[in-house]
Amino acid sequence: EVLDISVSVALSKELRGELTLYQVVRGVQFNPGLQELHLTGCCRYSTYDLAEFGMVLQELKQLQALTLQACGLTGKAMQRLMSFLACAEALEALSLANNEGLGEQGAAVLCAALRVNASLTSLDLRGCLVGKGGAEDLAQVLLVSPSLTDLQIDNQEECSVALQEEVQRHSINFSALAPIMEKRLPLNLPPPVKESGG
Repeated sequence: EVLDISVSVALSKELRGELTLYQVVRGVQFNPGLQELHLTGCCRYSTYDLAEFGMVLQELKQLQALTLQACGLTGKAMQRLMSFLACAEALEALSLANNEGLGEQGAAVLCAALRVNASLTSLDLRGCLVGKGGAEDLAQVLLVSPSLTDLQIDNQEECSVALQEEVQRHSINFSALAPIMEKRLPLNLPPPVKESGG
């Protein structure tokens, strides 16, 4: 089953500002077989609604794709959703694009959840202003994530540089890592350091 409230631009505009997260929670609650949930511009919610939404998401064991674009999410809001992201076993694609309030704090919270998530393959954070600190956190996650292969952020180059620095800090074998990381981010890794024989 798919619940898509962003498929129609006209519908999205009509509902934007009218649809509350409380209404979405009520609709999702009775659809445990939901595989995809796409929301755009759903900005009306309380802290309680967000916490309840997180709990309802945890019950969606078959959810493979979640889109929460331009929903006014902040770093604090991400804390309410973290437990869901950490334990989502079927979730493969997550889009949080255009949530400008997410910032570095939201990226840090998200990364904490991603360190234990083993299913997510695609993450879209374009327009979330994750900053240099967020890029560094994401670089660390890319090194340890068993599944994340598609990361989209505005400061892709910053994340790439942060990833290279992280690799150097841990003295990881560049030639072994390069083919893996090329699939995740466009990188220009330095050549491996040759040990002098003596």
